[in-house]
This record gives sequence, structure tokens and C-alpha cells, in this order.
Amino acid sequence: MMGAGFITREVTTADIPQLINLYQQVADTGALGRTAAEISEAYIQDFVSKSLARGIILAVCPTDAAAIIVGEIHGYTLGLQTFAHVFEQVTMVVHPAYQGVGVGKLLLNTLQHQIQVKMPHIKKVELMCFGNNQRALNLYLHNGFEIEGRRKKRVLLPNGTFTDGIALAWFNPA
Repeated sequence: MMGAGFITREVTTADIPQLINLYQQVADTGALGRTAAEISEAYIQDFVSKSLARGIILAVCPTDAAAIIVGEIHGYTLGLQTFAHVFEQVTMVVHPAYQGVGVGKLLLNTLQHQIQVKMPHIKKVELMCFGNNQRALNLYLHNGFEIEGRRKKRVLLPNGTFTDGIALAWFNPA
């Protein structure tokens, strides 16, 4: 899929070094559920392999620099029959320099489209958003997600304060 000046593509294991760097840069902003020090090669390899095996993992790159990843989204099923219809562990990151220009929307819309086309058995997509991340919350709400609940003081922020975790879900119309 293409957006204004950006393309989406599937992630491969060859992208792991770039993803480590991207995740560390986003973690430095405090907008991720891990600190930069907690972003390891093993962590990235784990979600890449799970997403490739039983989910979806996508990257966004500028059209004039298709090898440079500026955003990523992934998720997968747990591999348990009881939850086979639920797509979870959804995480989206956008490089700080590319936030607010449509990268997140492109990632989210492409993920939703691919679930409808490639994984129609998925009926529910779940994710957690930091309560203090209004931009991300608005993105999800404007793209069909609904709030399922609030987990009070779920997230300890770098400054020592807390924010809630907002549980969101999108229900696949396919």
C-alpha cells in the first residue's frame, strides 16, 4: 500500500538491526512500554518471528528511500484455539521525525486491510495505549477502535508519575 510519499512493505528478518534502532529512538521519547535499554536484539527477534509465523508485521518507508524504515506495526495470535479469533500484542512505532505526517495512519489502515483480506478469521484486534498519548488515542478512535477499559496507573513514566493504560479493540467487519 502507498501513502503520500510513503510505502508499506512486509518486514523480514533482515530488518532486525534497523528495527532495534527505530525502537530505541521511539523508546527514548517515553512513548513505548520499554526503555531504550530494554530494547534488545532478542526482544525484536522474538516479536518478528511470532509475527511472521502467526500474524502480520509491516514497515513504512519513504518512497524515495525504500530501505529506510520510519515506522513499524506488528501483532499476532497467541496460537491457542480459544483465542484464535483475537489478534493481539499489537505494537506500532513511528520515528519521532515522522510523527504527525500520516505514517501511523498508513500503518494502521494497512494492518486493518490485511487482516480483512489475509486473516478474515480474526474478529478482534486488541491493543493498549498510554493514557497520556492523546495523539495515538485519537488515531485509534478515528480508525474504528473503541475503548474497552482503563487500567489505572498501569504505566510508570520516566519522570516517576503514572498514566493509565487504555485497552482498545477493533472488530473486523469481514
